[in-house]
Amino acid sequence: MNRTSFREEFLFSLNDNIAVHPWEHSYLIKELAHAKAYDAAIFYLKHYSDHSVHCYTSAISALSPKLRLEDAFAMIKSMESKGKRANKFILTALFQYVQGGPEVLQLINDLQQQKHYPRLWTTEVHNAAIHACTRGSRGRDSKQAQDDFETAFYLFSKMKGEKNARPDLITYTSLFLACGMASQVQVAMDLLDEIAIKPNNVVWGAALNVCAKAGRPDEALQICKRMEEQRAQITRRHVGALLAAYAKAGDNAAALHILRALQHKKSTRLITDDGISILLEPVPINIVMVNIVVNACAVANDFANAKQLLDDLKEGKFVTFVHPTHDKRVVSLIPDEFTYNAVLAACSNSHQAKSLVREMRLTRRHRQGQVPPSARTYTLAINACKRAKDWKTARFLLEDCEHDGIEKNVFMYSAAIWTAVRCGNLADEALFLLKEMEQGDCKPNLVSYRGVLSAVAAAGKTDIALQLFTEMKAKHGITRDKQIFSIMMDALEHRQNSTNELSLSSDDEDRARFLESVVNKMDKDEFSVETAGRVLESLIYAYGTSDRFNDALRTFNKIQGPTNGPCLRAMMSSCALAKRWKEAISILHTSDIVEEAEGPALLDTRALGFAILACSKSGKWEEALNLLELYGQSPEGTMARNNAETIPLSALNSLIASCGRAQRPDLALKVLNEMQSRYGVIPNVISYRSAVIACNQGERAQRRHPPPDKYLESHSTLQWWECSLSLLRRLKEEGLQPDEQIYSSVVSSCQLAGKWQRALGVLRAMMIDYEKGYCEKLNLFCFNAAISACAKGGAWLEAVQIYYKMLDLGGPVTPDFVTLSSVVIALEDAGQKEMAQTLYEDGVKEKIVQPWTATQALDHLGGKRSIQAIDLHHFSSAMARIAIRNALESLLVEDDHEREKLPPQELLSSIGLVIIVGKGKGSELDHSILSPTVQKVLKDEYHIPYTIDPTNEGRLIVKPADLDKFVAKRLGHEKGLRKSNTAKIKVDR
Repeated sequence: MNRTSFREEFLFSLNDNIAVHPWEHSYLIKELAHAKAYDAAIFYLKHYSDHSVHCYTSAISALSPKLRLEDAFAMIKSMESKGKRANKFILTALFQYVQGGPEVLQLINDLQQQKHYPRLWTTEVHNAAIHACTRGSRGRDSKQAQDDFETAFYLFSKMKGEKNARPDLITYTSLFLACGMASQVQVAMDLLDEIAIKPNNVVWGAALNVCAKAGRPDEALQICKRMEEQRAQITRRHVGALLAAYAKAGDNAAALHILRALQHKKSTRLITDDGISILLEPVPINIVMVNIVVNACAVANDFANAKQLLDDLKEGKFVTFVHPTHDKRVVSLIPDEFTYNAVLAACSNSHQAKSLVREMRLTRRHRQGQVPPSARTYTLAINACKRAKDWKTARFLLEDCEHDGIEKNVFMYSAAIWTAVRCGNLADEALFLLKEMEQGDCKPNLVSYRGVLSAVAAAGKTDIALQLFTEMKAKHGITRDKQIFSIMMDALEHRQNSTNELSLSSDDEDRARFLESVVNKMDKDEFSVETAGRVLESLIYAYGTSDRFNDALRTFNKIQGPTNGPCLRAMMSSCALAKRWKEAISILHTSDIVEEAEGPALLDTRALGFAILACSKSGKWEEALNLLELYGQSPEGTMARNNAETIPLSALNSLIASCGRAQRPDLALKVLNEMQSRYGVIPNVISYRSAVIACNQGERAQRRHPPPDKYLESHSTLQWWECSLSLLRRLKEEGLQPDEQIYSSVVSSCQLAGKWQRALGVLRAMMIDYEKGYCEKLNLFCFNAAISACAKGGAWLEAVQIYYKMLDLGGPVTPDFVTLSSVVIALEDAGQKEMAQTLYEDGVKEKIVQPWTATQALDHLGGKRSIQAIDLHHFSSAMARIAIRNALESLLVEDDHEREKLPPQELLSSIGLVIIVGKGKGSELDHSILSPTVQKVLKDEYHIPYTIDPTNEGRLIVKPADLDKFVAKRLGHEKGLRKSNTAKIKVDR
């Protein structure tokens, strides 16, 4: 009796009150449930059954697809209210309502609260519970599968301790299913050793399926070897699992070899890596076994073998029995839809894919073996066009499916969209397909939008990308994933500047504007590094480089959950650029552990580097050193083994420079010396340059001021100029080439210490490197420092030699005011006044020094007049003396040719000679140093009266009458300055 006739007979019996035998009640309820007449089954249970335990057991078991667990418990409560007590079959039926470990454990907990239920825990109940752990395993992630596996074996361990239960073959079959879910091959192998009863074919098949799912053919062969030893028959089900194990392992060649041997009914010997050998006897082939091998070839992109197997099937080369045991008639296997689809999955030729679809369509004419194409077939064929980059054929297949009565679905559209992406420059076609989907009532999915966005991003259409980004969530409710946000970043990289696009240029402000548009359209739950980390990182970087620190911090604080290395790195970079050291330290101390970090404390090393950089740039070298001590040092022994960096080189270089600026060269050298041994960072030229500059600053501090703290007081004998020389030598020994700044700092250190011989040695070394091409350019400061060192050491001859060498070289080392001043000081101190005077006059001619300047002064009538004055503001005492001598001596010039070079008479006629000496506000002693020097020259050497300007105490004035007397006295006649037609003060125009 079929189910339809059964329902008719059932209704007839109810209407005519035909008597039903007691044993038929359970049968009727089952049949009604199997016919999906659930309401009728429940109605019959309530109103017509004899309400026996068997009826309720049948109802609970058969109605599990319809009812909930709460409904089943309500039925049990109703049964118990009628004086019936639950039995083991009731409990077994209840486990059909749950799936997975957590639900099973919850049901067990509920059942154990019933006092009389524990005695019902028999083998059947335990088996039902263990099997429920494996139910619904498809689609679960690895963690859920592992939890279900552990629950199943927990129940198994409890079962072995029960008096009323004993594991049987059904138990072990379910346990093998649990092992297969979690790919626990070794556990399955151990379980085989534990079985005390002889396994049947079902158990062997379940064990082989564990190896098949995990892709472990060697273990599968070991199981086959055990079957051979126990004289168990290896059926085609077992061979199919063995083929699946080879296929999962990617060894399609071995799977193909076994299939060919079975095809020709030949035995084949298989050997594991451990040397275990088994002779596999031929078994009847079915289409599932062939499809396993075809799919293995497809996964390995072996289209040739997959197509050959398909052709062999079509040619009838694979034969089998109608029934392996009962009907020995031989029939040929024919390909099914799975076979064709597997071959299409490996196809990369659009024309072959099109031909295969046409071939499937033509099978409709066959009396047997009709395999019409399906929607999946067309999807795979379009994917083949994608691999072949054939948009025209893909578009044809998308439209041609309707001739087979197949409605275009989201998978076919998505495949066509991705074909447009792969072909390139088809953004408009991809957009057209998306619009067609929406108009045809085919809702796009995430894959569809990924494809359209990728096409638009590749074309740089950022405005359309933003529109699609918004509508996929607002219009279709599609959750945007990590890949969507990555595509938005690709759109930014490929942006186009056109009139109908966002005006995006390469600067960070415009980059930030685009990223802001993306972030403003994000939901709160999307602010996680797993989803939008790349966008958030780029936006924080863009804010930082655009001097928008507060916006960067606001974006960083929006991140939900733990952050990652790139985002933390971007925030620390913003802190460094803005010199916000407090925020950098606070964020770093409270940041999450970065799993992918390699540094100590699982803190991103580049982020730590930026934090150190922020502190160093802000002058907070103590905080930078604290961070270095807390997070920078690797565990003992780690660096020696890995030789890996824990701190970025730039951060350590900045810290060295910061210590130098704080006049702590001792700490700067400490960091330099520990860079490689403690942090795994190899110093570069910048590292040594910063350390040398720190030593120079330390030498300067020791010369000018007492040590700043007790540490320096206890180490006051440390000579920093010696450290500078030592660093220069060490730098060269390590194969690095010092630059001009390093040379200048070393020479300056020697100059400050008065070590002129060492300074000259370093200068010569720089000249040699320059001549050999090692040093790119010479440094004027280095030459000046060397001359100054010679001046301090009384080596005036060497100073003059260096000066003339600079004149010969010219270019960047052409002598300047500082050079001339240093040489003049050296000559003055050595008593070489004539040579100093000559060099000064040459310097005036070459405009190295220009003592005369235009200014204003009050004349005898109280009015302002423009005059020429001698400005000695930046002159040394020696230079000032020479300038005054030169000016006064020029009054005595009578050569007509020299007179033409002098300024007009009216510039001096009413004022006299004005000498600007300054008020001494810029000097260390806060009073004028030059004024007494100039006064002494005027008074003691030339006996010329002078006055201090009453309106400006930084000026000395020699009146015209006094100048007349001086000239008359020196020339021996009464010819004065006021009577001459031309002023006689030599001034370089």
